Amino acid sequence: MKTINKNKHGKDERAVFEEGKLQCEICKGWYKHLGSHVAQRHRIPARKYKELFGLDVSKGIVIETIKEKMRKSCIRNKNGARLMESGVSTRYKKGDKRAGDYKRSEETLTRLRGYGLRMEKQKKNLQKS
Repeated sequence: MKTINKNKHGKDERAVFEEGKLQCEICKGWYKHLGSHVAQRHRIPARKYKELFGLDVSKGIVIETIKEKMRKSCIRNKNGARLMESGVSTRYKKGDKRAGDYKRSEETLTRLRGYGLRMEKQKKNLQKS
């Protein structure tokens, strides 16, 4: 059965799932780790694939069980501490003129619009009280 994945806010995400697998938009095959598939089979970096098909570039394109295995491996190998240490030079700094100056995916824009609508509702509710 094909379903569109729902994110935590109940909104449709662009990735299509079937029996615990993600569908490749290029070859229409079904995979547990779509990022690896597109890199190996189609010779496209996962980020480029996400940009081509309007997916959020900051999210992985793997199923939850694979994501959980990767998370556990990262914790076991203490990769988080190393990533935090090595990422110091690339972190956002207040006043950085480059911040926000990039193209956002359709998935990200949809999510941001949803946040904006919820904020507007909250403001109206507060004004009524």
